[in-house]
Amino acid sequence: MEKVNKLVKKSNESIEYKMEIMTNQQLKIMNLIISMIDNNLKKDEIKKDDLIFQISRKELLKELEISNFKTIRFEKEIDKLTIKRIQYKNGNDFEYINIFSFAKYKNNILSIGINEMIIDYFIDLKKNFTQYYFKNIVGFKSKYSLLFYELLKKDKHTMTQHNHKKDLIYDLEYLFEKLQIESKSMKIYQNFKVKVLEMVKREINNQTDICFEYKPLKSGHKVDRIQITRLYNKKDIRVEEEEKTPLKIEELPTELTKEELLKLIKESNERIQSLESSLHSERRKFDKLYDNEEEKYLISTGEIKV
Repeated sequence: MEKVNKLVKKSNESIEYKMEIMTNQQLKIMNLIISMIDNNLKKDEIKKDDLIFQISRKELLKELEISNFKTIRFEKEIDKLTIKRIQYKNGNDFEYINIFSFAKYKNNILSIGINEMIIDYFIDLKKNFTQYYFKNIVGFKSKYSLLFYELLKKDKHTMTQHNHKKDLIYDLEYLFEKLQIESKSMKIYQNFKVKVLEMVKREINNQTDICFEYKPLKSGHKVDRIQITRLYNKKDIRVEEEEKTPLKIEELPTELTKEELLKLIKESNERIQSLESSLHSERRKFDKLYDNEEEKYLISTGEIKV
C-alpha cells in the first residue's frame, strides 16, 4: 500500500451526498481504498494508473483486522461494492455516480478502480474537507458508528470544548438517512437510542480520537432531534486533567536505582504484552462470532445463497 499512515481524506460534500446502503465491511474497504489515494494529485495531472489501487488478500485482512474472509463472502462484498453509487437530487434534477469503476481479483491480489468522475472529492483539498486515520474506524462492529463518526468529524469545527460556536443539532430524519436506517421500528426514538445512539456513543468514545455526549430535543411531546452537547478530542481531556493536577517535580520518586528502574520497566512491558495477547485472543473470538452472525444475516436476506 502506498500510504503508510492510511489517512482518509475526503470533501465534506462527499459525506453529505446520499450513498446506497452498504455493509460495515464494504464501508471499511471503501475507506481503506480512499486512504490509498494521493491527496496531492491535481486533476489535470491524473493518469489512469493513479485511479487503480492494489492490495493483497493478506494485507486486506490485516488492515481490516479480521482473521478470515470466506471466499464466497469476500467476492459478494466486492461485487456489491463495485455497483454502489452516490446519489444527488435537487427538485426534479438527479445524478447517480458509481464510486468504483471496476474490481479484479487474481493471484490473491485485489485491483480496484476509483471512478474518475468522483476523484475530485479526494484530491487537492484545501478547505471544506474531513480527514481521519483509518485505524479509528477499523474496530467498529457497526456501520452506524462509522457513519456517525464521519458526521462528527465533519461538524466538529462548529464546536469547541469550552465554547460553543453554535449548537450542533441533528434532525432524526437526517440521521436516519445518513446512517442508512430503513426499518420503521428502528425509527422509533427509544429503539433508535438503545440500538443505535448508545452503541455508537460507546464505540466512538472507546475506540477513536474523539468523544461526544448528546441529549434529545422535543417538538411538543415527540423527540425529533438530538443535540451534541459535548464533542472533543481525547487529548483535550488529558490537557484539561493536567491543568487541574499539575505535576510537581518534588513528587517524582527519586529513590529508585538504575537497576530497579530497568526491572520495573521490564515488568511493565511484560504485563502489557500479556494484556495485548489476551486482548488479541478475545478479539479473534469476537470477530469469528461476528462473522458467523453477519453471514447468517446475509443468508436470511438472500444476499448470500447456500
